[in-house]
Amino acid sequence: MDIHEPENIVILGGGIVGVSTAYFLSKHYKELNSSDITINLIEKYEIASCASGVAGGFLARDFSDGTDIEELTKAGFKLHKDLAEELDGEKNYGYRSVSTYSLECDMKIAHETLCNEVDFPKELTDEDSIYFEIEWIKPKSIIEKSKIGSFQNSAQVTPKLLTQTLWKHAAKNGAELIIGSVVDVYKDSTQISNPKYTIKLLDGRKINASRIVLCLGPWTYYAREYSIFKNLPREYFNVYGLRAHNVVHKPQSRIPAQALFVNIVNSEYRDGDEIEFYPRPDGTIYVCGEALEDGVIVPNDLDLQKIGSEASFTKLRNIYNAFINSEKSTFISQNAGYLPIRNNGVPIISKIPQLTGIYLGSGHGCWGILNGPITGLLLSELVLEKPSSLRNLKKFSVDRFV
Repeated sequence: MDIHEPENIVILGGGIVGVSTAYFLSKHYKELNSSDITINLIEKYEIASCASGVAGGFLARDFSDGTDIEELTKAGFKLHKDLAEELDGEKNYGYRSVSTYSLECDMKIAHETLCNEVDFPKELTDEDSIYFEIEWIKPKSIIEKSKIGSFQNSAQVTPKLLTQTLWKHAAKNGAELIIGSVVDVYKDSTQISNPKYTIKLLDGRKINASRIVLCLGPWTYYAREYSIFKNLPREYFNVYGLRAHNVVHKPQSRIPAQALFVNIVNSEYRDGDEIEFYPRPDGTIYVCGEALEDGVIVPNDLDLQKIGSEASFTKLRNIYNAFINSEKSTFISQNAGYLPIRNNGVPIISKIPQLTGIYLGSGHGCWGILNGPITGLLLSELVLEKPSSLRNLKKFSVDRFV
């Protein structure tokens, strides 16, 4: 790319992928002190308003070994560590290393067991023997336990704070936020050798763009309706939404940095229970359940306040109250969001081969927070025509499975 040619790069979507793309692009042009490039991010609601704002934030280096996303997740894990050092992630968005465990717990025993609160030293290391004693879950309810992650390969962030921090720095570097709903994208017919695009918003505003990066999460599905894509395979945009619920409580006792993946037996719930517990540095515990529904086409006019099922929230609150070894606990929040998924399980990180200057990043599923920043970096490298940070980016090409 000729950096002296006036350009307006537009990113569609204000979740972790779109914001990370804005962060790395704006950082690049800031370092070049370029005034010929503008970066706009168009978001319907606000930064991190959807799944990126309510996700759990667990980071695992090795959980995807042997899959198509192994290299991506390892690079993503390392990038999170680097960003935390650069942006003071410990202070600004709760970045820290954690120990990770797999448990099998008995719901019936948990209901029958009284709390026996244990308070922990403020600072613990991964090597402390107490770290295998998981005393903030009622000990008698634990049937089996095994350690599946250490401080070297497991960590966490608070996703909304991370996304907001990245945007704060992108904005400081010159990126601008436009609140609006995109209804169409079409090519400027007067431009032939160097295509330009026009983005039309619901309120009638039009934004010109030389390059566009689509980071629309589960709403990627609707991009097939944009004029510029009318002759492209519709399968490019087959990204669906998988609904996931969470509740957040704050117990009276301090909880160590232990992430738990809990299989619950003797549960009153018919569908079985795979529950994740993520204590956070602010003293809260984030609890989420396995997403057991099928992926759906998410409504384009979704009311973000009405995503969740009260039955699912009640289930998670009941499980928290049954297992947490704390007599006093404060309910903080309950939320739901749609994880962007693809049927083949492989995200898209790609240029659109039939068009000049159009890129797409979506479909990361439950690893969106882990792989969001690295995806933003990779998309920025595509836009800038720089060598990729991954050896094999082709496996994430939009046309791989078409």
